[in-house]
Amino acid sequence: MKEIRLQPKPAQSPHPPVWIGANAPKAVERAARLGCHFLGGGTSEAQETYDAALRRHGRDPKDYHAAQLRWAYAAPSHDQAWDEAQDHLHYMLSWYGRWLAEAKDFPGAEQFSQLPPAAELREHPERLLASPMIGTPEEIGQEIERFTREVRTTHLVLGMHLPGLDPAKSQRSMELFAKEVMPHFR
Repeated sequence: MKEIRLQPKPAQSPHPPVWIGANAPKAVERAARLGCHFLGGGTSEAQETYDAALRRHGRDPKDYHAAQLRWAYAAPSHDQAWDEAQDHLHYMLSWYGRWLAEAKDFPGAEQFSQLPPAAELREHPERLLASPMIGTPEEIGQEIERFTREVRTTHLVLGMHLPGLDPAKSQRSMELFAKEVMPHFR
């Protein structure tokens, strides 16, 4: 492998930062052991595991980025947001739940493979994989504030287009988010 060259040369020295996405304890531990930045699935448990593993390996968590992935869909009303997103969210989470259950290395995968009907997802969004933030811009902003107080987050990664959703609806949601939520976090 020593005869491989990368062109053009990376701007960062000695190399670009490496991020590892993980949630299973072994993968989270590996990210810390290797000194990589962390992309978590939005759970405090995984983030706490990563930070503790960094310390065990003689690293200061303040020196490492912690990105958190969350799904978001905004609309003028709470009910409109859920009505537009629920079927697409259900489809996506059903597949992720199946894959995670098959992998047998994702804590709590069983609960994600047995979702309630789509119309009932809004009753307990915090119990869903990556705790989707579906609602008004104000509700999403409040959830981001709550979440970032509880989970170390240096970068927030938002999934904002759900599978099968009309792209025009996704665009309206993103524009609403950009106009009404983002200004509060600058």
